[in-house]
Amino acid sequence: MKALSHFVSFTLVILFVITSVSLVLVVVTPALDKAKDSSTITEAFRNLETIDTAIKEVASEGENAKRTINIKITEGTIKSDPTNDYLNFTYTLKEDTSLSGQRNNINITKSGKELTLFIAYSNIDINGTAHFTKGDNKIIIENQGVSNNKPVIYIG
Repeated sequence: MKALSHFVSFTLVILFVITSVSLVLVVVTPALDKAKDSSTITEAFRNLETIDTAIKEVASEGENAKRTINIKITEGTIKSDPTNDYLNFTYTLKEDTSLSGQRNNINITKSGKELTLFIAYSNIDINGTAHFTKGDNKIIIENQGVSNNKPVIYIG
């Protein structure tokens, strides 16, 4: 009888531990994912603003003006889109978040959990197919002259 009592006690303790761990995972994991998303998005805005500032400075300085900047990307990718003269950041959200609109000159779109932040340049011709991923990235921004009355800016 005493062995049965120990077995029941042991089983109840195991069930309590499993329930507690499951509850923590259900409650804490989404909160941690949301915090990670927020941190990644804040970093992306900062990176895009840094690149945008360098692009505008180089564009205003004339042909052969050049900047080299360093950015760190924790998650997501930054790409230049020379077809549309865009600078894009894309990231798959861990948690569904309601984001849209614009912050400064950075546009925000979301499709499902796919988040895109982008800057559209109407008075600058973006050149180069830059692709920057997770980690430390060195970015070269160079004024390559003027075409169609717009500065041509290489990003690589």
